[in-house]
Amino acid sequence: WYLNIMEGRPVWFAPPVNAVAAVAQPLFAILIALYLALQNRDWLRAWWFEYAALLLIAYIGGLLTIRSIAFASVLAAIPIGWFVVRMFDRWRAYKTLLPKLGVAIVLYFLLLPAFPLVLKNALIPSQESSEMGALFSETKCDLATNVGLLNAVPAGNIFAPLDMGAPLLYQTHHSVVASGHHRTPAAMRDVIAGFVGAPEIAKQSIDRHGADYVFMCTDLLEPRNFSRRGGEDSLASRLIADKPPQWLERVDLDGPDEFRVWRVFRD
Repeated sequence: WYLNIMEGRPVWFAPPVNAVAAVAQPLFAILIALYLALQNRDWLRAWWFEYAALLLIAYIGGLLTIRSIAFASVLAAIPIGWFVVRMFDRWRAYKTLLPKLGVAIVLYFLLLPAFPLVLKNALIPSQESSEMGALFSETKCDLATNVGLLNAVPAGNIFAPLDMGAPLLYQTHHSVVASGHHRTPAAMRDVIAGFVGAPEIAKQSIDRHGADYVFMCTDLLEPRNFSRRGGEDSLASRLIADKPPQWLERVDLDGPDEFRVWRVFRD
């Protein structure tokens, strides 16, 4: 599951659009900071060298965990801001169109380094992005709108895919076995193993956590990932096919067919 969370992985696993945006600006800011250190004297030179070192450390951390690049991007704002001001001064000083256009292009690609890739993806979508877009455009479950329907059943503990945990906690009176908050690794493992595994394996995890209900939006990406990983005999595949094991009873909440909840029966 965590391998699908790009923000927590190294930058080289990110899609090119995200990688370029994350890498380019802080790197350019480091070069500017070093330039300013070499151009200045005394305390200001030391200050810019220290700033470049701090920015480099933040940059390396961001390369290893892409969400951490945000800190490097904040630090990059000062040297990039200095550079932008100097470019505007040059733009005003030039009298002819061609140099002004050159400055504008430099600033454009500095502030929006991933734009060429964004444009390419818009004009020539990859098969993967097309499939992803189709998957989300065809989603009928509408979890954000329909999740409140679960308040019609008595409060209990819900065994649900991890990405559905947050809206369940926020908009219903139920608790969940695990969610995508990265705070309960053992429970997260049990949820993944339960949906990917055979129903009898899932039942062990469900009983271990005292879950009262099993919930799934069958046309969202995470359940379909579980189904692909577990095969046709997995609990996820059985639930998507509306062929639940005998110890689950479907609860009708008057929502879309893709919005499914089952009550857990125990001996």
